[in-house]
This record gives sequence, C-alpha cells and structure tokens, in this order.
Amino acid sequence: MLTLRQKNIVELLPKCDILADVGCDHGKIGYTALVSGIAKKVYFIDISRDSLLKAEKLCESKDIKAEFICQNGLGKIQADCAVIAGMGGQEIIEIIKNAEYLPTILILQPMKNADVLREFIQKQYKIEKDYLFFDKKYYFLMKLSLGKDSLSEMEIKYGKTNIECPTADFQKYLRKELALCEKILSVCADEKAEIKRKEILSLLIKE
Repeated sequence: MLTLRQKNIVELLPKCDILADVGCDHGKIGYTALVSGIAKKVYFIDISRDSLLKAEKLCESKDIKAEFICQNGLGKIQADCAVIAGMGGQEIIEIIKNAEYLPTILILQPMKNADVLREFIQKQYKIEKDYLFFDKKYYFLMKLSLGKDSLSEMEIKYGKTNIECPTADFQKYLRKELALCEKILSVCADEKAEIKRKEILSLLIKE
C-alpha cells in the first residue's frame, strides 16, 4: 500500500518508456509505475543493497521489465523520466550534476533545502508543478521538464505553484512558519525572522 506521499509522486509521473527510480528504497513507486502501465521499464537504483533486495522481492512475482542497480544516483543510466525522492536538496543536486544523461522529466521530492534545489534546477529545467502537501509532515514535490526557468525570489523560497494556486496545506504550513518566526521575535530582534514573517504575511493575505 502506498503512503499519501508516494501516491502524490506517482500521480505526477508521465507515461514513459523508461523510468529511473533513484533512491528507490522498497521500490513501491517504480513497481506501481510498472504494474499500472505508466512505465514500460524501470531502473530501480539505490546505494543500499538491502533496499534493492526489497525492491527485487516486490517485483519478483510479476512478469515486468526491471533492472536493479546498486549505485549512487543516475550515473550513466538513460531514462525518459526519473524520480528522485526522500533525500536532501543538496544530495539531489549532486545526483543531477553527476548524471551523464539528463531525463526529459524529473519528479523531485526534497526532504530539506528545497529553495537551494530550485535555484540550481531552474538553469536546466522548467518548473511544471511545485507544491506542498501534508502527510504526517510537510513535503515539497516538483515536476520539471528539460528547459530553463526564471523564478522570482519568492518562488525559489516557497514554490511556484504554491504562490500561484495556494492550497489549504500550504496555508497551514505558512501559519506554522509564522508562529515560529513570532516565537523567535518575541525573545530577540532577528532580522531573518522578521523578513520571513513579512513574506509569510504577504502570502497569507491572498486567502
């Protein structure tokens, strides 16, 4: 069974010939893409041999086209689409930097440093979707296509789709962040916290 986080990732996947599931862990995203017909073939990639064995076990009962590769990132793998989820933004950047072939579509789910990732990725990819959702914690999720983008400072910090079409989850996230800023400002004059407080208030006005 997929978690809400995994379901959101799968929903962004385009129909493709080859999908790379990078940092596949148990392999549920790649497996779902195969059995649902989203992808014709999946490369399951993970630095952990134990994780790959779990992905292999998940797939072994099905007659599906899959390869299991123990390595850090895409390397020389060629894929139409790649999912890179469940790791830090800086780690995702390094994977993209070290990829010999860039996929046409990227689905990214950074656990931290989403802003750093956005600033880097806009030089090589266009943001198709970039939103936040809640599944026991808040997650940013991005769908990108090869090209270039030009994000504003606020889009880099908070996500393009979040600003254009704010969801209830994004509004809740902003209120949580606002409360943290106000807690800091109640005990000291912190310039960064004050800047962030003003940014959040400007976004909450759009409700």
